[in-house]
Amino acid sequence: MKKIIINTLSLILLLGNLPYAQANTSTASFLTFVQSGDNVDLKWGYGKLKPKSQSLVIADTTGEFSKEFILKSSLRKLKIDGLQKDKLYIATLTSKKPFKVLTTSIKLEPLLTVDSVDLSIGSSSVRVNWEVSESKKLMIDGYLVTAKTANLPPVTVKLGKLFTGYTLQNISKNRSYDITVKALTAAGYGEAIEKNLPSLTPLAPTLSVSALSPTSVKLSWSYTGPNPSEQVIKIDSLEGLARDGEEINIDSAIREYVVDNLTTASTYRFRVYGKNSHGAGALSAPVDQLLKAPTLAPLNFAAILGSASESSIVTLKWALPVVSRNISSFRIDYKRSDESTWGRLVELPSTVLIHEISSLTPGYTYQFRIQSVSATGESEWIQVQASPTGLPSTPSLPLLVAQDGGFTISWNAPSSTAVITGYIIEYSLVGSTATTQLEVPSSSLTRTITGLSAGSYQARVAAKAESGVGPFTSLVSVQPFTKPQPPTTVSAISGTLTNLGKILVSWQPPTDTGGLAIQNYILQYNSQGTWTTQATYASTVTNATISGLTVGTRYSFRVITVTSAGQSQPSDGGASATVLGLPAAPTNLSVTVTNNNGILLAALSWVAPLNTGGSTVTGYSIEVTYNGVTSDRPSQGVATNTEPFYLAQATSLGTYTFRIKTVSDIGVGTESATTTYTVS
Repeated sequence: MKKIIINTLSLILLLGNLPYAQANTSTASFLTFVQSGDNVDLKWGYGKLKPKSQSLVIADTTGEFSKEFILKSSLRKLKIDGLQKDKLYIATLTSKKPFKVLTTSIKLEPLLTVDSVDLSIGSSSVRVNWEVSESKKLMIDGYLVTAKTANLPPVTVKLGKLFTGYTLQNISKNRSYDITVKALTAAGYGEAIEKNLPSLTPLAPTLSVSALSPTSVKLSWSYTGPNPSEQVIKIDSLEGLARDGEEINIDSAIREYVVDNLTTASTYRFRVYGKNSHGAGALSAPVDQLLKAPTLAPLNFAAILGSASESSIVTLKWALPVVSRNISSFRIDYKRSDESTWGRLVELPSTVLIHEISSLTPGYTYQFRIQSVSATGESEWIQVQASPTGLPSTPSLPLLVAQDGGFTISWNAPSSTAVITGYIIEYSLVGSTATTQLEVPSSSLTRTITGLSAGSYQARVAAKAESGVGPFTSLVSVQPFTKPQPPTTVSAISGTLTNLGKILVSWQPPTDTGGLAIQNYILQYNSQGTWTTQATYASTVTNATISGLTVGTRYSFRVITVTSAGQSQPSDGGASATVLGLPAAPTNLSVTVTNNNGILLAALSWVAPLNTGGSTVTGYSIEVTYNGVTSDRPSQGVATNTEPFYLAQATSLGTYTFRIKTVSDIGVGTESATTTYTVS
């Protein structure tokens, strides 16, 4: 008896979605198998029986192979490897205590593959088509289509046996895909047939960048794969400077390009990509290039002579150039008018922008030159000259008075005998190195400076003569102020019954007074589109009672804050109220008296008043006076007539006086309409 190698017994691992044959394990015995590729998974059961031992024999029908397995009594699954696909096997399972024999035949089904796979490219999809011979189609149960690309999860689609193709959507034309198709039979999935879909658009080029000058670079690149029909260079400034975000379209054959007009001493990022009929390809890896700044000379190099009492002193001042972050130091040379050779005066760090030179000889002209020094080289020399000949002395310490958005500076002339031709005022924000200078004529000893931004300012003054500018005074600081804000929470309320014909206006002081004390408030009103000033109130007053206004008219009110800086904008004018008063009397009062079986009945009628005092009429008050006795009568709400009411017996002769007043939600009017009726 021939033997084959059988793998170690193990719990069955079910592959794919093929289930075991169904059996009622609670009432019947069964022995079934399922093929998984080249493996066979056996499964069995005895219903409610629990054997003490069991064995399994696998033998082919030719008698060339037979193998027996002694199994644990609890085992119900077994995996068999190594069976040949072209043979029929019989599996016999025998149990003891109780005795039971179960058999089943086993024949391995072949694993099939599709015959060919083709790809059809769409605008945003790929159609995968495959062919299978008619003899295979009868055995195939379905297909598995898989698309794989780098750095993304694979796309896997299971399809039925009737499919001969499938469209993969949203395929990126910038990527390469490996697309496979597997055929599914009862034995499992056959070998995959693979088709590669290369990137349809140009691949990301390899880019290199080199600086040609402080404002230009040279780009070089190359492609692998499809060549582009168009190309684009993307430029980004990491500091957001000139040409940031720009794209340059270039011819498809170009592989080198010079980009100029860039900003020196800044960093640019460059990328390149190609295009073809399928669309834009992938961007090259970004390449950053720092443009080295040229070494620029200092700005505003000046030599300031000392005063008459300090005529041997010259102060050199300069400013940083536009591009200065690469500068490490400044070199200063000098020579006297009777000398031909420059001598080194000093080399200062880049943080120093001023240098004082003493012990100069009056009567000579001195030349000074300065240059910037950096790791990339030296700048050109910038020259100035000075002739110590006695300069004006220092003016008096200036007086600075804060103004709205600025300040006024004033000073006294210096005691120097030099002829003053003007004055130099220099001011700046406290803590800032940026200064502003302006020159005023010698006749001016004061100047108002306006249009300043918020902050504390410092200023100083120097006198100017034909020989030059004298020394500056010490710095004096001042805090400019601004105009105040309008009052807040402005409200207007109509007068009460005890305060009719008036409006009560109140407000809150502003939270921002511009740094100055409030002097007073201006109250304005408006009823017909024109604002009129009602009164000016002291800074301690935050409410006012306004009288003398027209009853029944609605007024709007606004308030203005006043400080020494001027008036604020008015408040928003949203505070409004109507001037309320008592209503006028009705008009055209008449009485109709009828005799009803010896009883006199009276009915009144009238016309409602036009002037209601700005309030709502709620009714009328009616009085009847006879022989000095007054009694009230009903008014029927706001009706302008009454139902006949009892007046007197017909025998009550004499004159009856009727009076009526208007009643509103404010109160009863003081005016009345009167009429009489005489019974004779």
